[in-house]
Amino acid sequence: MIDERGVSTGINRPQLRPERLFELPCRALGADPEALKTASRSRQLSRQRQLIVGLGAERWSQRTKDLAAVMNRMSDTGIAWVRRCSERRLSEPDFALAYLELDAAVAAAAEDA
Repeated sequence: MIDERGVSTGINRPQLRPERLFELPCRALGADPEALKTASRSRQLSRQRQLIVGLGAERWSQRTKDLAAVMNRMSDTGIAWVRRCSERRLSEPDFALAYLELDAAVAAAAEDA
């Protein structure tokens, strides 16, 4: 959104390195960064990966392959997480809310840093 002065009223999203954009959502989600880098496919870890990489690519202008690399994955895996994140945001209200809350939490943490 733009106000009458032409200034964005949206969330301020500073440019962050991929490692930082992995760290901040992990902290906000209470996620274990090392667990997210494992091959485990638990529902909780899959959901967290989708939220982190999807948010990074869609809202924070991160390259999917860079975020996937931080998590020790190939770019095609990161692309699949982004696609699944997008699908879930559109079909699951709880996931969409978690996505928005995570975006706000990451933006606030980025400003505080």
